Amino acid sequence: MKFEPPSARQPVAPEERHVLVVRLLAAFVILLGATTAVVLRLAFGDEADRLTRPKQPALYQGTADDLALGARPVFGIAHNAGDNVETATQALARGARVIEVDVVSSRGELFVSHDRPLPSLGAVPLDAPHLATVWKVAAGADAVVLDLKQSSPLLLVPLVDFVEAHRGPVVVVVTRSVLALRKLQDTTPWVLRFLSIRKRTDLERLDLDPIADDVVQGVSVQQALLNARVARRLEKRDLVVLAWVVNDASRVNELASYGVDGIVTDDLSLIELLAGQRPWSLLTSGDP
Repeated sequence: MKFEPPSARQPVAPEERHVLVVRLLAAFVILLGATTAVVLRLAFGDEADRLTRPKQPALYQGTADDLALGARPVFGIAHNAGDNVETATQALARGARVIEVDVVSSRGELFVSHDRPLPSLGAVPLDAPHLATVWKVAAGADAVVLDLKQSSPLLLVPLVDFVEAHRGPVVVVVTRSVLALRKLQDTTPWVLRFLSIRKRTDLERLDLDPIADDVVQGVSVQQALLNARVARRLEKRDLVVLAWVVNDASRVNELASYGVDGIVTDDLSLIELLAGQRPWSLLTSGDP
């Protein structure tokens, strides 16, 4: 075989060099992912499966029988009930009229999982139901709350396509990103847009965000943050207020006295007691 001397070789064009670098990086990522998968399987065995298997909903049958909500109606939301078919079916059988579903994206597909997939798992697939699978059951509710665990375009793009193709119950999307809600306002205006409030700083950002008033229709608030003063502050903004996670009847009564509209709970006995308390004018489709 005849080799050309170095001086006689043709120079590599910048475009070809760029393509080569991209291909090498892609190959490296694939190799890293496959290596990670093998290492996890060998080193951790069943633990590797645990890292890709979502946390299961914590629904339980309590003994709540002491609700004194007065004239103010409050509705119940079955916490994470839509994260698998079995718990969604169970919640609906107990009278749940609103089902919460946690949504994540992995490899361009929508799954239901309370936990975000770990990027470092590479080739280890996420062991969770597809959103389309659970939707067949959850859509039997009057409203479905989609709690987004990511807010990147990798989730928003397929989510918009999904809700476009699956009309039916009222859809409420909850996310920590006002920009994500703005995207939904532009693409799917009939979807109700709720901001997730997990910390006091989230409440402060809500007050300071210049586009929040035009975009945010409701808030889903960690219940420990709610008191009469905060509830009045949110009511002045004309926001629907959901409180999570509330499994105590006395706390439900207290939150109702503040004017909270909806309670996210694991307790099926609370779901049953709240089933007839729904003011449906608060959650109505924006679809003309």
